[in-house]
Amino acid sequence: MSHPAIVKWCQQFEDGRTDLTDAERQGRRTTVSTSGMVLRVEGIILSNRHTHGTGVGNIRCQCSFHRPSPTGLFKLCSGWVPYSLTFEHKGARFVTFLELLRRYSAEGNDFLSRMVTGDETWVQHFTPGTKQASMAWRHTSSPVRTKYKVPPSAGKVMANVFFPITKELSTPSLCGRAQPLMLSRTANH
Repeated sequence: MSHPAIVKWCQQFEDGRTDLTDAERQGRRTTVSTSGMVLRVEGIILSNRHTHGTGVGNIRCQCSFHRPSPTGLFKLCSGWVPYSLTFEHKGARFVTFLELLRRYSAEGNDFLSRMVTGDETWVQHFTPGTKQASMAWRHTSSPVRTKYKVPPSAGKVMANVFFPITKELSTPSLCGRAQPLMLSRTANH
């Protein structure tokens, strides 16, 4: 809400206004919806869920993220799910962690001092699509959709970062502190 509107409302409440709803005014209503128009808009949206307001054509509708439209549809911005693990992936992780736990219970802290943790990520050669481009219309009764990240066809580089506990794997630093070792390789895509 703008500052002049806030000042106007404060002045009206100081003057004794108690009703929070707007008073009726002259002129055309801001939104007009008939059952035929709602059905036409819903048909257009259901045929292509990535339709924008310009794709609706002559049918003008007010779309808001904060309140539902007369069609019962709303816009949803699907973000990326970092990892979508299958049952087999979860089982493999569980087996790996059980083995690590078994070795720790057998060897103690000596085992921890030899461990190296790391992470890897693909660095893309292009800018992926925006969240705005991935938005699609959904009905209020639609099931929750999970969007999996599809690997793009452009070139990419795998960056591996290792964080060892001991300094043997670390690269020297100008500041005197050990830096993590970083490797990279290019994918042939």
